[in-house]
Parts: sequence; C-alpha cells; structure tokens
Amino acid sequence: MDSGTAAVLGAAVGAVGTGAAGVVTALFARSQARFQITAEHARISREPRKATYVAYAEISQRIYDKIHMAENELGLIESSQQPEEQQYYIDAARVLYAEAEELEPEWEHLQAKVYIEGPDEVISAAVDYSSELINFMHTVLGSILEREGEWRTLLSDMRRKAYREYLKFLRVASAAANADGLK
Repeated sequence: MDSGTAAVLGAAVGAVGTGAAGVVTALFARSQARFQITAEHARISREPRKATYVAYAEISQRIYDKIHMAENELGLIESSQQPEEQQYYIDAARVLYAEAEELEPEWEHLQAKVYIEGPDEVISAAVDYSSELINFMHTVLGSILEREGEWRTLLSDMRRKAYREYLKFLRVASAAANADGLK
C-alpha cells in the first residue's frame, strides 16, 4: 500500500470515528436532557401535592380530635351518678361534635383536591380514611342521641379503625409526595 492510499484510508477512519463519537455524544446528551426534564417535572408536581396532602391530613386530624374528645366526654357519663352532671357531659359532647361538623366543608374541599392530585393509591387511602372517620362520627352521634344500646361498645373500635386508616393515608401520601418520578 502506498503512502497516499494509507493517508486517505487513515483520514477516512478518523472521520468515521469522530462522526461516531459525535453521534454517541448527541444521543447521550438527548437522554440526559430527557432525564432532567422528567426530574424537574416530578419536582414541580411534588410541591402542590405535598401541600394538599398536608392540609388534608391537618384538617382530618382536627376533626378526629374533636370527635375523640366528644367520645371522652361520653365516657365520663358512666362515672357520674348525678343527672345534671351526666347532661353536662352530653352537652359537652354535642358541642365538640358540632365543632367537628363545622370543619366538614373545608375537609370535603381538601379531600376533592387530594382526588385531583392523585395518584390512585393516595385517593384510595383518602377514601378509606374518610369512610372510617365518618363511621366514627356517626357512632359518636348515635351515642350522644341514644345513651343506651350498642353505640357505646362500638366507639373504641370505630376510633381505632379511623386512626388506623389515617396513619395509612399518611404513609401512602408521604410515599407519593417523596417519589422522585424517575423509573
């Protein structure tokens, strides 16, 4: 092979190698750009979700606390022998229940926001929690209205179920809020 052919062949191999390196670099840069866009999108969507989940959890806890305090007032009835004192506890439970009911419109609004933000696992946890909290509320109301009957025996079970679902919502919402969105 003469030196001219070798020079042309060497230049061709060099040009092909440089071109291939450029193509690989461009593909890697494109992949990196997609990854960065996906990461940025996940970060941007994470903050509103987190704020919605926190607001929903806070209002839910306020309602739960009011209902739990009403349950505690009802529990004091059994230790009292005086009808006036018993009526005081019933009235206190009614006030606490009414305060919880006043929070319901805000709670329902935030629940709707949770449904919009998603994802499905969080929506499911919110539905389960709201169902158990409403059951607990209805049991407390039944116990306020009807001092005798099975209401009293159901209260602690309803409270525990509601709280268990609340913790489940917190776990699922935390996982969704902290997910990086990168698979």
